[in-house]
Amino acid sequence: MRLNLYGDNMLKVSIIIPVYNVASYIEDCLNSVLSQTYPNIECIIVDDCGQDDSMCIVKSILTAKSSRLEVRIVTHEVNKGLSEARNSGIREATGDYLYFLDSDDYIAEDAIERMVTMLEKHAVDFVVGDIVTFGEDSEQKDYLRMESGYLFGNKKISHSYSESLWYMMAWNKMVSRSFLLKNEVFFAPNIYHEDELWSFKLALVANSMAVCNRVTYFYRIRKNGSIMSNLTMKHVEDMLFIFDTCLSLSEKYHRACIYSKLRTFYLTLICNGYRLNDKAYASELLQCLGRKHKRFFSVINLLSCSWKNKVKYVLCLMPIRILYAMARILPF
Repeated sequence: MRLNLYGDNMLKVSIIIPVYNVASYIEDCLNSVLSQTYPNIECIIVDDCGQDDSMCIVKSILTAKSSRLEVRIVTHEVNKGLSEARNSGIREATGDYLYFLDSDDYIAEDAIERMVTMLEKHAVDFVVGDIVTFGEDSEQKDYLRMESGYLFGNKKISHSYSESLWYMMAWNKMVSRSFLLKNEVFFAPNIYHEDELWSFKLALVANSMAVCNRVTYFYRIRKNGSIMSNLTMKHVEDMLFIFDTCLSLSEKYHRACIYSKLRTFYLTLICNGYRLNDKAYASELLQCLGRKHKRFFSVINLLSCSWKNKVKYVLCLMPIRILYAMARILPF
């Protein structure tokens, strides 16, 4: 299916930007949106009730700069967190495709145009672009390990995600609004690692994707602002919730090829339980994982795994308490 990108019915993109305590960064973010080369953009700014003057800066920029883009501000009555801010943006959006942008990052001037161009040939469920990192302790990683092109069929998409060929973060993904609403791919509220669960479900339900292997997004590394700076019990509990939910989704959609991500969640839980240094909670966690152990391995197809994954599969077969004792040397 081809889309009319530049005619009277030009495809519309809604850029969703949650704003919370980003006064030092929001100007770069918003300016990058206002300077986009693609004309039919709706920018939805979600005010999540921060304590700084981020929204004052936003309103000042919008007042001072004329733009052909449609900009709307959605205001929460109380702080609801990143997941609910994105969900508010999804509900308010009217675009054909939705694009997620974090307010401390910014995008290339032609980011939306480049990703929309991928839709000219095929109207896929979502498009993913490449990333450059910058900021404190920035280290370039292989966030996108695929060449530009298309993937069709859920098995191929699930497998590519499981093998980390594309990243789990929600930002820098352009997703069909109708596809997202039909499959209810929303963000789980009040949890850490919400992108892990969101992208896992995206990979399980999508039947087509496009890869734009050009840098469209600039991801800011904020060492002190990371939620993983200090591991807490909530981090572990939320990861347990995500593991359990993803395990159920894998069984529902019969996707053994997603094994690698489940294995990562499983072993990360064991490692983080060790790092908490809370023996009582660790014991409870191990018992909980033990009850899920059989279900976990029931979704795995060993024949579909690479030889590296076969080795890691055997590692996972070891008794949980032995894995727990080995937590210091597990490769995470």
